[in-house]
Amino acid sequence: MAFKMLLNYLLSHQEIYPYKIEKLAASISAPVFMPEPDSGNLSMRFAKFPLGGSESIIDIYTCGKRVFITVTRFLASLRVFLDKSAINPPLKIPIEISTSEINKQEPLFNEVFFRNQELSGNLSKSENDDHYFLFKTDSINCFVYGISNPCLKKDESWIRLINRSFGTELVPPRRKFVEKLVYK
Repeated sequence: MAFKMLLNYLLSHQEIYPYKIEKLAASISAPVFMPEPDSGNLSMRFAKFPLGGSESIIDIYTCGKRVFITVTRFLASLRVFLDKSAINPPLKIPIEISTSEINKQEPLFNEVFFRNQELSGNLSKSENDDHYFLFKTDSINCFVYGISNPCLKKDESWIRLINRSFGTELVPPRRKFVEKLVYK
């Protein structure tokens, strides 16, 4: 919810396509963990909406000295559901939610929280592009970034995140499949 609200604010209430697909994904994915203010806990959400690949959301968060991961995989393209939504609500969107504990050496976690880099933001309005979003908080400050087509733009920071996310997605065992009804 907080991720959706931050994106809504940062995108100035524009209904551009990347925001629409993130909004749909956030409404049916596992909830994002928001740490207590000033607790020292960390939380991040990496949302991937590639044009020709698997769409997924990776949440990694700390609770004390423990680190947890939740992966939401969309088993059918959200783009197809966005196209059909005006014609045939409610939508049945198949998703899989997996969760596990991980260690603090996980490459995606370290890349996001300990490389201390600013990511460029450059979202397009096109539905024919790859779209990626990153939300992170250290329980004091929140940061949100979005980009379209980072590989075409040769944005090394985003490409590193995407590459690390593929291995990270495989950490939690694949467990739970649900079909969510979504009313527009």
